[in-house]
Amino acid sequence: MNNINIAIDGPAGAGKSTIAINNFKCHYNLQGHGEPLLLVHGLGENLTSWEFQLEELSQYYTVIALDLRGHGRSEVGEDDISLKLMAEDIKELIKSLKLAPVHLCGLSMGGIIAQLFAAQYPKDVKSLILVDTNAYVPEKLVAKVLPQRLDFIEENSMEDVGKYMAGLCLGPDASANLLTRVAQMFTSNNKDIYSKLTAQVMQADCRTILEKINSPTLIIVGELDKVTPVATSEFLHINIPASTLHIIPHAGHLTKLEAPEEFNKAVVDFIQQIN
Repeated sequence: MNNINIAIDGPAGAGKSTIAINNFKCHYNLQGHGEPLLLVHGLGENLTSWEFQLEELSQYYTVIALDLRGHGRSEVGEDDISLKLMAEDIKELIKSLKLAPVHLCGLSMGGIIAQLFAAQYPKDVKSLILVDTNAYVPEKLVAKVLPQRLDFIEENSMEDVGKYMAGLCLGPDASANLLTRVAQMFTSNNKDIYSKLTAQVMQADCRTILEKINSPTLIIVGELDKVTPVATSEFLHINIPASTLHIIPHAGHLTKLEAPEEFNKAVVDFIQQIN
């Protein structure tokens, strides 16, 4: 592993920081006290999308939210970006900050990365929280949707992609302000990286590793999630041995932003039951 190099914007050990790990500079935010809760965002997002969790959950836990490789203020690095590589990035972050074991929470793409991590490094995971995510996408659906999605990304600006994804990800009750904010977050992404990871997310298949996940697991999904519908979370629940399913009414794919109070309560209640 590379020598650790941390640059801190605020007080030592807390606030917005960058750390050199796994051949790239990773940007993260650490705040609060107590057991570590690591938040892993979805494709096209960044750590700012956990705003309501950083503020609320840091009253109970040491909350760490990172910008995944190629997202937000983190570098993409020279290695070929992949979901597996980002799981290794998380391993190095946990090791470097001496966090293990962590409560690991991942949304959408972050949930896939969290599944890969939990199966590979079970001793580093005290509990797992999978949010609006899935284990796989059926081959027929991939064959139909993926080429259309990649063509759309290629033929349009990231601003157009951002507006489309905001409408797809958010439920019908989302405010105009939230729609704008989410659209701007997607717009800020590098098109090539976003396109490459779109393909990887849709082609990912975690079905064979679910039985290896032995940590207590909470599965959260929005009732109106169109990206990873409730049925995909029910599949995870059936196939992960020690799991609980929590459906948030009226919410779409971004439950943490659409229903932060219920989301945060579900997380706190879950972790308290473990302890």
